[in-house]
Amino acid sequence: MRHRRYTVALALAVVTAAVLTAAAARAQGVTVPRLTAVDRATYEALKVQAEHDPAAQVPDRILDAEAPQPAIPHVVTSFLGLNRPGAANSGFVFVPPDPIVGKSFTRVLEAANSAVRLHTTTGAVLDTKSLNVFFGVAPAGSSGLLFDPKVYFDRLGVNRRFYVVALEMREAPRVSRIHVGVSRSADPSNLGPAGWCRYAIDGRRNAGTARDSWADYEGLGVGVDKLVITANQFTFSSGSFTYAIIRVLNKLVLANNAAGCPALPFVFTFQPSAAAGNGAVFTLQPVQHALAPASAPGVSNPVYLVNTIFGTSNVYRVWRVRNFPPSLQGPVNVQGNLYGNPPNARQKGSALLLDTGDTRVTQASAAQTIGIVGVHSTLCNVGGGPTESCVRAVLIKVGSGGGGSLIASMFDQFTLGLAPGDFLFWPGVADTRRDVGIGFHKSSPTSFLSSFVSVGSTLIPLTVGNCPQTTNRTGDYFGVQPDPVDLQSIWFAGERATVVGGRCQWEMRIIKVVQ
Repeated sequence: MRHRRYTVALALAVVTAAVLTAAAARAQGVTVPRLTAVDRATYEALKVQAEHDPAAQVPDRILDAEAPQPAIPHVVTSFLGLNRPGAANSGFVFVPPDPIVGKSFTRVLEAANSAVRLHTTTGAVLDTKSLNVFFGVAPAGSSGLLFDPKVYFDRLGVNRRFYVVALEMREAPRVSRIHVGVSRSADPSNLGPAGWCRYAIDGRRNAGTARDSWADYEGLGVGVDKLVITANQFTFSSGSFTYAIIRVLNKLVLANNAAGCPALPFVFTFQPSAAAGNGAVFTLQPVQHALAPASAPGVSNPVYLVNTIFGTSNVYRVWRVRNFPPSLQGPVNVQGNLYGNPPNARQKGSALLLDTGDTRVTQASAAQTIGIVGVHSTLCNVGGGPTESCVRAVLIKVGSGGGGSLIASMFDQFTLGLAPGDFLFWPGVADTRRDVGIGFHKSSPTSFLSSFVSVGSTLIPLTVGNCPQTTNRTGDYFGVQPDPVDLQSIWFAGERATVVGGRCQWEMRIIKVVQ
């Protein structure tokens, strides 16, 4: 749901979206609705219904922004990241930013929906490149601009590396690619091609049929020997959801690159659902394993995945990729509390509602060998009035049964809320050796788009907005990663709405929280 919402240089005129193709809409600065498991009209009706949905539940944890906070956890590092005009790609500017962050031992890597930037751990900028320049991809006008960046630093194994993933989609001719960048050291000095290996994976599916589709909203997960990339596929012709796809690469081959870039390993591809448009198999989020998940007889070096069922449900679905060559197990259905698509968020100073998305799992993390943590948005009701958007976290115990079968059960779950009228959305999560850290975006009728983090029961403002958004797109995720040095400190990257270059635009900030 990225590529179809680019906006571009302000000199271009804005025209009515109804008379434009998707590509032309991007080139004219028109915001095209996000792609989800249902058609646009159904999605918009669900968002309106959510404003007064009787299924909305009271959050389990209501945080208080006014209450005194304990001395620990606390912020020890804070610096500005990319902003919208500073992250221009080939002369184009973008919304939303898709804030994401990864941290190695001496480097911090951030990405937004148009650029990637390398910092020292104190915030000094070492290098900045547009996504297209970083991956060596030449766009043709607004066609072929890379989007949906994900970054992650993998501490598992001898060859510890940064991984960067971004997507490419072109409509004429039809092209879909998943670009993968791997650093050639744990602490690269810049973003130049000499220090990175770059690959392109075909993201197109069902070519030559009515379901000819491109890859969108990728997930990035790692295990001991696997790099797992997931995506939702949408048709070129109508933007309809077809299938969720899992792609698995040999991480040991990719990371063994200090002397030179190895050839792209074989890509193992799994399509868990045979039915097109199956909302029960949508946005399969792979887990970012900071410690080696437990193996068992018949189960070697697994990587787990988790997803919600689109719409209203209380079921979470757990999957597992095991062994090499890999095989896919699952799903195992795990029952939790009821969740549902949240209403769109209000904001101060404007009647424009901010799109809070759906219930998809936006990040999954694990610093344990037998448990995973996932987060997503859901509808809630804090004060008995209109419905809000809240953040749900689920802690799921995973393991193996007889014959290497997959087993999973709910260990804990909670819903985060704030005051009545506060909307929380697009969360990210890091599991650590001490507690779970959650980052999320926040807006309300009395506040502007901001970012907050929660570590345990402590609420910390990351960056606070000061002007109303002029576009309804925010997110579409939140940067969170545990520090690989101790697996206790957490790095967050979130956005706010602020005045940059004389207009209200997104700006990212990066912080480190010590527990």
